[in-house]
Amino acid sequence: MNAKTLKLLVIQAHNREEAALQALRATQGKLRRATALQQQLEDFGQEYRQAALDAQRNGGRVGFAMDALAFGQRLHGTAGEQRPVIADHTAVRDQQQRQAVALQYRREGLEKLLQAALRQEQRQADRHLQKELDDVINARCLPGAGMNAAVKTR
Repeated sequence: MNAKTLKLLVIQAHNREEAALQALRATQGKLRRATALQQQLEDFGQEYRQAALDAQRNGGRVGFAMDALAFGQRLHGTAGEQRPVIADHTAVRDQQQRQAVALQYRREGLEKLLQAALRQEQRQADRHLQKELDDVINARCLPGAGMNAAVKTR
């Protein structure tokens, strides 16, 4: 495969890798937000349950204590509903990480092929220049050598 084609493939592979990384970053953001929401709901639920216990100990209104306890339990329930969401985001993130790594390896492999193709093209260009230089030197040093080669090729 020539270097020009490989350059296009490297660019395409790089674009695919960047798109995969962008999707991964978005999923990681969703996972962080879902985890933070779950933690916040757990914390608020704990605060309400603690407020209910404090109200009972201090001889506060029973209605407030019952309402605070019930609300704290609902917050814990809502926090529990975040577990499947977090699990889904985690599974998607893991799959996207594997895909991003695979795309990275593909891009790196294509870059190595491109470098090898560029080195090969450079060697061919160097050989061609050397051959031209040898022809010029031979033509100047051996006056009839250039004509003999031209006559033989006819």
